[in-house]
Amino acid sequence: MLEGSSSYPATSYPATFSFDPPERIANWRPLVNWLLAIPHIAILYVLQTVSQVVGVISWFAIVFTGKLPDGLANVQAMYLRYMLRTYT
Repeated sequence: MLEGSSSYPATSYPATFSFDPPERIANWRPLVNWLLAIPHIAILYVLQTVSQVVGVISWFAIVFTGKLPDGLANVQAMYLRYMLRTYT
């Protein structure tokens, strides 16, 4: 193929997704499923507070050193991943 060409060779997409749904969902499960989220929301509240403190510390670290330490960036990334998984 030439660079800049708009046609690509036909190949299969490298990523696949498969989902095997359960045969039957218990009738009571949707009614109490929200109870399972309560502990995660409590943990998320604590992590949010930690993330806000780390955000302030990160700001000072960037101002005085010119770069963000990896540990602080990892804490923020961990919080964001957990938040998205919890709310999803």
